[in-house]
Amino acid sequence: MKSFLDEKVALVYDRVNKWGGAERVLLALHEMFPNAPLYTAVYDQNRAPWAKVFPQVIPTFLQKFPLA
Repeated sequence: MKSFLDEKVALVYDRVNKWGGAERVLLALHEMFPNAPLYTAVYDQNRAPWAKVFPQVIPTFLQKFPLA
């Protein structure tokens, strides 16, 4: 029988630009699914260095707007 941990998974999060409780949950999910890419509306590498643990962080086009 195939485990749900063997399924293809993608993690989705609204804005990767700070550190708090929800981000701790996101990292816990990353521990469960270490190969899952992270899709996000906005990714600020300078304000969220913790997100570098993900194999891929894929922001949307909103990333290109000023003050996003």
